[in-house]
Amino acid sequence: DVGDFAEFRPLETIEMTAVDTGLDEMSRVETLVFEEAVETEILSETSIDTEVSIEEEKPRFFDVPLDEDLQTYIFELSEYIGIDPAIVIAIIEKESNYDASAVGDHGKSIGLMQIQPRWHTVRMAELGCDNLLDARQNVCVGIDILADLLEDSEYIEWVLMAYNGGQVYADRLASEGRVSEYANKIIEIANELERK
Repeated sequence: DVGDFAEFRPLETIEMTAVDTGLDEMSRVETLVFEEAVETEILSETSIDTEVSIEEEKPRFFDVPLDEDLQTYIFELSEYIGIDPAIVIAIIEKESNYDASAVGDHGKSIGLMQIQPRWHTVRMAELGCDNLLDARQNVCVGIDILADLLEDSEYIEWVLMAYNGGQVYADRLASEGRVSEYANKIIEIANELERK
């Protein structure tokens, strides 16, 4: 919009040029001055936008014992499936206390997100994950499980209950209007992580 850039015209220069070079030259010079003002404005806006976007691109890592590479990986996968990464980190804290070598439930649950391979053999093969003690592979499988559960329900409480005890369990509690202690704890941890 031409009106937006009117204030950038150096009027004194235009008037002086009009006297020296005549009316025909004035419109050419005015156009050049206007184009220069527009270009300057665009460049300054671009510089500001670039600085802001660079600042926004820096992720805010959680103050937890997971390295920045793994957290970045969690952020990317979480964004892709549409879940708050704080929820994923909270699951990791609750399930394994950030110990990638954790094994629970008499050897049935493995790694950071305590995946039970007997229920996820096909999923693991599809994802190319064959070592649940590998942190990246473990969170890849865990977040993929969450992705499937999110397709069944948009309610994070139900998703967390299903992650912990299965869909039948989550459905039963939901039908009774209840939320499991596990789901409440994950949400509480996630909120604490966000506040740190």
